[in-house]
Amino acid sequence: MNERTRSRPSRADRPARPFGRIVHPDAVAIVIAIVAVMVIGIVLLSGPARVGHLTVDNPTDYDVSIQLAPSTNGAWLPLAVVGVHSTREFQDVVDQGDTWVFRFRAQGQDAGDLTVTKADLEAAGWHVTVPATVVTQLQQLGVPTSPCISADCTAHAG
Repeated sequence: MNERTRSRPSRADRPARPFGRIVHPDAVAIVIAIVAVMVIGIVLLSGPARVGHLTVDNPTDYDVSIQLAPSTNGAWLPLAVVGVHSTREFQDVVDQGDTWVFRFRAQGQDAGDLTVTKADLEAAGWHVTVPATVVTQLQQLGVPTSPCISADCTAHAG
């Protein structure tokens, strides 16, 4: 018999290869390391906690710019401008922790801060009203009221 005519054993007759010969152990270690890095990355990069919604009511005659912080010494997060006599709802607001400080400005002038506990915000359904002290502060500074171009303004004007 020569090499071409000699019968070969079938796969069923051959002994099974150990796992290490089919898949190299270093490849398994690399896959495990990649998965571990991905899981850690997802946990670390998930971002800050968020609040589902926050509603701000502005009953004043000023367009009010609002910033948020966890304290008066904290880093301020710009929220938005809430127009004259309007209400805005914000989605997925960054959670400021146990204390929320709202800073109000109008026409470039500081109009004061409002400190509210998270528990009080939750009890109020995450609803905040621009306080009357904002108007008082702006009037004392001689800040003119904001022009109103909304149809709602005529209802409040008279």
